[in-house]
Amino acid sequence: MASPPFRSTPQKMTLQLPPFQSFSILQVQGTQSNDQEIQVVNEISLTLTVNGEEWLAFMCTPLHQIELALAFFIMKALLPV
Repeated sequence: MASPPFRSTPQKMTLQLPPFQSFSILQVQGTQSNDQEIQVVNEISLTLTVNGEEWLAFMCTPLHQIELALAFFIMKALLPV
């Protein structure tokens, strides 16, 4: 089996952030207002590196980063399945 065209460094790819973050907001409608707790999706910048060169950077949720990178390389036919 051929080795993948990139060097895997999972310790750099794994980030321990929750997928959502809670914020307290003040909702105002007309003359009425109330405090609310909302959830906002966390995003991170993920950079894919191929043979030591930064190849692609994009924003994504902090979940399943390794799977996302592998799926991207498979879809681009850079990683044999």
